[in-house]
Amino acid sequence: MKKLLLILLSIAIISLSGCTDQNPMQNCIQVITPAISPEGECTEFPTPCDVPKGFTLVDSCEESINEPIIQEEEPILPKEEPIIQEEPKVTGKFDFDSELMFCEFTSLMKKYTMFYRIRNKTENIPTYQSKIWLKVPDLNNYGQAKTIQKEYVKNQVLWEEQQLTYLGYGTLRGQNWEIRNQDKNSSVDFQLIYCEPEFASKKEDCTPKTGIIVFEGNTGELCRLA
Repeated sequence: MKKLLLILLSIAIISLSGCTDQNPMQNCIQVITPAISPEGECTEFPTPCDVPKGFTLVDSCEESINEPIIQEEEPILPKEEPIIQEEPKVTGKFDFDSELMFCEFTSLMKKYTMFYRIRNKTENIPTYQSKIWLKVPDLNNYGQAKTIQKEYVKNQVLWEEQQLTYLGYGTLRGQNWEIRNQDKNSSVDFQLIYCEPEFASKKEDCTPKTGIIVFEGNTGELCRLA
């Protein structure tokens, strides 16, 4: 009976002393605890239990002040250079040989007339619906075109099926071009340019960069007065 009373008395003393309290805050060590927030600010807390979640413990706030906060920078990607597409050229696909049969200025008709025999010296056949443009840059880029509507093999005269008769020259086979509305026999530069169909519809599109120069000259040097 005396042993039982001693056991009950021991349990009562332990309960009153608070040793069975499970609250961790009462058991936390009372020591100043410095920690850095996710934003980089250092704060001193009274106990380790007071440090919020996400904070990083440090030895002291004074040492952490000079420590730089390293942030990862996004990599700088090289700028993409624009793709410049050059205009397609047909240089090398054809090799034209031009023979000027005559060039004369007619004051009554106010025009120059030029007659050419043009041959392609390669195996490639000039494209159907391609054109040869007569262009005169000095006359507001004057233009006149002749369309290729037949296949012409190597060394065959273009437009050879066309026959034209001129006084003093007889019957000629080939093609003629004209520079019209000329009040007098003037000296102007001109070009004959071959262009594929995609560049042949407008005189502005057919240029030495998009086509092939068949012939270029000056009326003052080549043309006579009729």
